[in-house]
Amino acid sequence: MFKFLLSLSCTFLLVGCHHNQDDSFEVIHYEEDLNLAPANPDRGFYDSTYDLTKEYDYNPFLSTKENGYTLVYTQLSLENFTKIQELPPSLLDTIEKNFTKLKDAKVKAIFRITYRAGDGEDPQKEIILSHLQQLKPLLEQNSYLISVVQIGLIGAYGEWHSFTGEFAETDIDFVKNRRDVVNALADIFPNKYLQIRTPMHKEQLFGNSQNYYTETTKALITPKKAFSSNINARIAHHNDCFLASSDDAGTYDGDNISFWKEYVKNDSLYSPMGGETCKESSFTTCSNAIKSLEQFHWNFVNDKYNPDVIQQWKDEGCYDEIAKRLGYLLVLQKVDYLQTAKKLLLKLSIENKGFSTPYVDYNVTLSLKNDTNSFEFPQNLDTRKLPANEVTLFETELNISKIPAGEYKLYLDINDTTSAVQLLNKDIWQENTQNHLLMTLTIPQE
Repeated sequence: MFKFLLSLSCTFLLVGCHHNQDDSFEVIHYEEDLNLAPANPDRGFYDSTYDLTKEYDYNPFLSTKENGYTLVYTQLSLENFTKIQELPPSLLDTIEKNFTKLKDAKVKAIFRITYRAGDGEDPQKEIILSHLQQLKPLLEQNSYLISVVQIGLIGAYGEWHSFTGEFAETDIDFVKNRRDVVNALADIFPNKYLQIRTPMHKEQLFGNSQNYYTETTKALITPKKAFSSNINARIAHHNDCFLASSDDAGTYDGDNISFWKEYVKNDSLYSPMGGETCKESSFTTCSNAIKSLEQFHWNFVNDKYNPDVIQQWKDEGCYDEIAKRLGYLLVLQKVDYLQTAKKLLLKLSIENKGFSTPYVDYNVTLSLKNDTNSFEFPQNLDTRKLPANEVTLFETELNISKIPAGEYKLYLDINDTTSAVQLLNKDIWQENTQNHLLMTLTIPQE
């Protein structure tokens, strides 16, 4: 087979490129940038607390972006409507304006609907369902600005404790009532993960048990269920008392803490894990924090709460490491390539040095460009399948048979509708175009 000449520009690759003697592929090695801390989407420390129902005469999310956050906790507080079935149009208009502010600031929301703080009562189920139906068009339209949904809705602070009324254990249908509002929320966000406050709640709603404390695993995310529309695969976890105690202040049932911790460790392999600390304890030391963040595959942590714990991490010297490793941290190790008359064969070795896999399936595109032409090749790489502490080999081939002769640059884009993902490599990131320059190649005349 006739082989095109391949001219590579390797000046930006400190390790360089060479011929692989084992086969006909060439290889380029890319150098990791240990000093780089990219502000990538859907991960990291997050900003808080904002309310989408509040009227702002400025864009509060601009400071979020300026301070280096890509995530912000934004509740939608309906505490003034617990007994009112119809939401006023003025409220919906305010929510819409705040979503526009999120868009303009180029940050995403960790989203939760709440009805009350510690005091007060949960609304009737029919009121919650009515509100969700009214909010549905607005939330669907702006779902691309939401990174993850926390189930919220009932219990104090929407954190699923201190239930009242139809959602309290004293109601004969309390499990069904709780399940009904979760299913209504899931219907609004068919492509989003929904985080629940404890794994026992997940099993009680969608597993084998009507008893909150029974140890069952029917709702556990399995490799077969993962990344599907199955409700079990979509229910993830948030922990709002991380490292507070041995059971994280009731996040895990005290009678079998290890069982429920293993449950969440498993689920977080396939779904987002995040939340906040709530107090300083013997468990919040840097050594234990790093270990726990790794084991539970954490994606994001509230940078504002608990301030004592955040300061402890800064004082003990692990804050920067946590900030860097929360979620995914992708490094391109090398690209093996072979150019023929009709194809460009590529093998990309991508290492994930973060605590977790990405929970968003980003768009991945390879493109060949010069001053005259641009050719894009969308790739079937599911970024949710880039496990932490592993190197993933992605193989692909580009059909270049119809591309005019000339010198081209090969770019790699990883993005969604709001932002781009930057790899932890030296010299390949193109700030203006928000993508990566992998190599320069020449397609000669036939």
